[in-house]
Amino acid sequence: KFDEKVVPSFEYRKISYGFQNQWITSVKDPNYRLRMFHNDLSYMGVNGTTEWHNFFLAIPKNVYQKDHPEWYSPDGTQLCLTRDLDGLSSEMASKVEKLLDENPSLEYVHIGMQDTRTWCECDECKEVIAKYGGFNSSTYILFMKEVAKKLKSWEEKNPTRNVYLMMFAYHKTQDAPVVYNSETGEYDVISSDLILPDNVFVLYAPIEADYYKTFNDSENSSVKVSVEGWGKMSKRLLLWIYMENFTNYQLPYWIFNSIQTNMQMLKDNNTFWCFNQSQWNNGNSSGFSRLKAYVSSRLQW
Repeated sequence: KFDEKVVPSFEYRKISYGFQNQWITSVKDPNYRLRMFHNDLSYMGVNGTTEWHNFFLAIPKNVYQKDHPEWYSPDGTQLCLTRDLDGLSSEMASKVEKLLDENPSLEYVHIGMQDTRTWCECDECKEVIAKYGGFNSSTYILFMKEVAKKLKSWEEKNPTRNVYLMMFAYHKTQDAPVVYNSETGEYDVISSDLILPDNVFVLYAPIEADYYKTFNDSENSSVKVSVEGWGKMSKRLLLWIYMENFTNYQLPYWIFNSIQTNMQMLKDNNTFWCFNQSQWNNGNSSGFSRLKAYVSSRLQW
């Protein structure tokens, strides 16, 4: 007889190896997730699927671009979040409301940028970004704040529902708009305009980090700043990290000297959801994959 209570380091924990499953949803071995103590929060992309990169799924070009060309970046790779902030945020908020109405138990809705290394470079976006210290994430934050504001009337009609919006900090938007305060030894948001409301969470994915080394290493200095900065800006932080070389799965990708220190840093900076992406589309993963999966899962726990 025993009675043991354990509070995991991260409330939500997952990895993605092909020998395990794809994205936790299509489980090949239903017991694997139990053995590794994996779980996931109940979320949906704003388009009604679990697709993370959903700007264009929510606001498809073939539906909106003819009447609202200003809703898209000049190169057509992302949404433009400034030229018609009110109109686009209103349409996005209506998508969120519809999703919430159709899914009574849904709490987390992700509004995710496209999976490219681009961001809108129209004159209006450049002006806003320059105003806020050159941080691309500023236009994203202001847009998410506007969507959250437009949801208030829906929330007042549904007082028992908890609704949280999620946004990416990824590629061009991954740097947190913060500056170091030498007096306090902490990072301050560069403008009160960019302070996130309590119901908007950041999903930070430092895809350009060197995972051979810890986030404390000088080569990962920008990642450390963003982990600490986003951790202060977002009431609850989600972290999407990596443990593979996605251009060549066969090359050894050694993360054992860094993974524990990195996860400790994430834990210390408000992270409640940790996803370590790996060889998700390779059914029989190579090298030390099984060991990496085990170590990552145990550290997340």
